Amino acid sequence: MAQSTLGGFIIGFAVGAVAVAYGPQLYEQYGKGVIAPSEPEKVRIEVPPDHTPGVWRRKAAFDIEFSQKKADGNDWDWPLTSPELQLCIREGTEYRKCWGPTDPALKGCQGKFKCSTGPLNVPDVAFEVELYEFDDYNDPDRIGSVSCDIGRSCEFPLGRVTITNAGN
Repeated sequence: MAQSTLGGFIIGFAVGAVAVAYGPQLYEQYGKGVIAPSEPEKVRIEVPPDHTPGVWRRKAAFDIEFSQKKADGNDWDWPLTSPELQLCIREGTEYRKCWGPTDPALKGCQGKFKCSTGPLNVPDVAFEVELYEFDDYNDPDRIGSVSCDIGRSCEFPLGRVTITNAGN
């Protein structure tokens, strides 16, 4: 028993000596500059130097109307025919927010091809509206997208969206 304890001590001493000898240069090479675990991680987004991050202070309601069939003539949600709507708002390429079938603001749009949403936060500038037929088992089917803003009615190949001010 004493022999295995002595062997463990010798191995531990050797590992410690190697760590003291090589540890500082390995820290300089691999560890320095890495975020310490106690610091919060920060998300980095690459943007052009003249970019001002978006602010989403406005509220808008959406009147949505779209085709009962996909562009290829098939139903949106085979074998069912009632779509589950997903609406996404995109500001530029960096910021995107989506609302789906379980969100209260889109409750009135589920299973309908013509509906109105509740108030949703939107950017303070013109934005892209993306509509999808949500699918629990496959990728959502794209209904269409269009650049639009509050106070406008905008058309895309399979439908139209009219955006009204819903307060701040």
